Amino acid sequence: MPIDVKKTAYWQLNSRLVVANNVNYGLFRVMAQERRADDAEARGEIQVGGYTSEWFRRKRDAFAEHRNIILEKNGQALNYLINGYKQSYEEAEKVFAVELQGVSTKKFDDIVFDGELIDADVIAEYNRQATQEPIVGEDGVVRQPKAPLVEAFYNYTEKRGTYKIAESVGHVYGNICADIDYRGYQNLLTRKNVTDEVKVVDSTFVTEFYEFAKAIPATYKAELIKTQVQLNKLLKQLKKDPENAELQALVAGHEVTVEFCQDVIERSDYLVMMSKILKERMDSVNKEPYGIRDKVVETLADFVFMVPSVSKGVESKPQYSTMYMGTYEITNLINCVKEFPEAAVFTQYLSSKVQLATIMPAANFEQSKIMMEFLKELHAMNVQTLKQGAEAQGVSVSDAEVKVQATKPEIARFLQFETPLGRVWFDGENCVNVKTGEIISYAEICKYVLNPNDGKLYYLKTDQQIKPGTVTLVNTEPQTPGQTDGMGKN
Repeated sequence: MPIDVKKTAYWQLNSRLVVANNVNYGLFRVMAQERRADDAEARGEIQVGGYTSEWFRRKRDAFAEHRNIILEKNGQALNYLINGYKQSYEEAEKVFAVELQGVSTKKFDDIVFDGELIDADVIAEYNRQATQEPIVGEDGVVRQPKAPLVEAFYNYTEKRGTYKIAESVGHVYGNICADIDYRGYQNLLTRKNVTDEVKVVDSTFVTEFYEFAKAIPATYKAELIKTQVQLNKLLKQLKKDPENAELQALVAGHEVTVEFCQDVIERSDYLVMMSKILKERMDSVNKEPYGIRDKVVETLADFVFMVPSVSKGVESKPQYSTMYMGTYEITNLINCVKEFPEAAVFTQYLSSKVQLATIMPAANFEQSKIMMEFLKELHAMNVQTLKQGAEAQGVSVSDAEVKVQATKPEIARFLQFETPLGRVWFDGENCVNVKTGEIISYAEICKYVLNPNDGKLYYLKTDQQIKPGTVTLVNTEPQTPGQTDGMGKN
C-alpha cells in the first residue's frame, strides 16, 4: 500500500517549514512593493509622497510583527515535535543497547557507527536471526521465531532516522527565520545562507525530481501489467507442454521481471513521498497565507494611502528559485535515489551539494554500468540541445565546450564508481580515473561482467559493443592460471 505522505512524521515536520516560508514571503512581497516604488521615483516616473512612504513603513512593520508572532508559535510547535522524536530515539537506543549486551561485551560505539552495525560477530548474529525458518508447531500453526536483535535494531534505526530528519529540519527552520530580522529587514545572505547543516537547492531540481518520482511507479506498473499478461499466456502453454525447455526458460524470465517490477514499485513509495515533501516546500517559498478578506482590506488601504500602481499586481511579486534543505535531508535522499539507476543525475547533483562523493561499490558494478548508460543517454540529449540552441542564436561553440556544458564536471565527479580499472567518475562519454585523471573507455568498462553466481568479475574479449544488462555468461567457471579469456581483473 502506498505511503500516506500527509500522515508521515516528515510531512508534519515539513509543514512547519511551509508556514515559515509563507510568512517570510508576505514580508518579501511588501518590501518588493516599496522597492519598486522607490525605483520608479528614482527614474522620475512617479513621485512618492511622505504620506505614502509612511504607509509603506507601517505596512512593513505590521507584516514583520505578524511574522514574528507566527514564527515564535510555529517554532515552539516544531521544537515540541523534535524533542518528542529525540526522546523516542533515545529510548529505542537504550533497548537496543541492552539487547546488544546479550550478544557482545564491546562498547556500543564499537558495534554501531552512524546507525550501522560494524562488528562482525554482531552482524553474524543479526543475520542468523533474520534468516530463521518459520516453525511449524504440532498444531499445524506456523510461527515466526523470535528475533529480538533484529526487532530492536529495526526500531532503533527507524527512530534514529526520524530524529535525524527532525533535527535537520530544525536547522533549516533557523535559516528561514534568519533570512529576515525582527524589524522586517532582509538579511544580505537571504536564500543563500549555506552552513555545514543547511544547503541551498534550486527549483529546477525539485521540479524535475518530482516529475521523475511520479514516472517511476507509473512506468514499472505498466511494465508489470504487460509482463503478467504475457506470463499468464506462457503458463497456459506450459501447462499443455510441461517438458518444453524453451517455454520453461521464458516463464522463468518473465517471473523474474514481475518480481523486479514489484520490488521497484515498492521501493519507489519513499521516493514519491520525498518528492511531494520537497515540492510542497518549494511551492511555499513563493506563497503566503493570503485570503480574499486580506486582499480586500489591503487593496482599500493601498487606495487610501495612494500606493502607486507600479507597486501592485503580479509583476510586483518577487519570485524565488531556491530553497533550503538540511544536510542530513540531502544525504538521506541520496541513499534513496542512488538505488534507482535512472536517478543517477540526481545523485550527482545532491552529492555536489554536500561536497561529498557518493561511491557505488564494486558489489554494485552491474548497477553502476546501467547508471553510466543512463548518464550517457542524457549527455547525448544535452549536447544536441545545446548545439541546437547555439545554432539558433548564431553562436559558434566547439564540441569540447558543449561537452563540458552538457556534463558539468564540477557536479558529475561527485558520483563515483568502483570498477575493475579503479575508481572512476563518468564524464558523459567515458570514465575518468579519480586519482590519475586517466580517460578510460566506457566500452572497455562494459566488457567486465560481474557474475552473480560466484561474485567474480569476468572480462569478455570481444570487439563488440556491450550494453549494460545484456550479457549472459554461459561458462562461469574461472579458467586456469595463465589464461585470460573470461578472467576478471581485481
